[in-house]
Amino acid sequence: MRKFTVSARAQPGAEPSEFRTHVLDALSGRDTLLPLLAWEATWTWDGAQIAYVARGSTSSYGNAVRLWRRDGTEDRELMSATGRDVFFSVASLSY
Repeated sequence: MRKFTVSARAQPGAEPSEFRTHVLDALSGRDTLLPLLAWEATWTWDGAQIAYVARGSTSSYGNAVRLWRRDGTEDRELMSATGRDVFFSVASLSY
């Protein structure tokens, strides 16, 4: 069974605006860059989508929680911040 990890990261010392979203294959070491600008990201419980906190244009924190399909066919907003609110964390659980 392959183990994939999703990560929002950058080179050491990088500014938060330079972070990019990656999927890392723990078995092969393959690092795939995703077309997401995320503050934080994780798999959904079924592994079909990535739930992520989308980075805001005026803040390095998130301004929305979005779902991106693993096959790249859809990117959907679930909720957005209003006023001075921001998102900074997202969790996915499987039982």
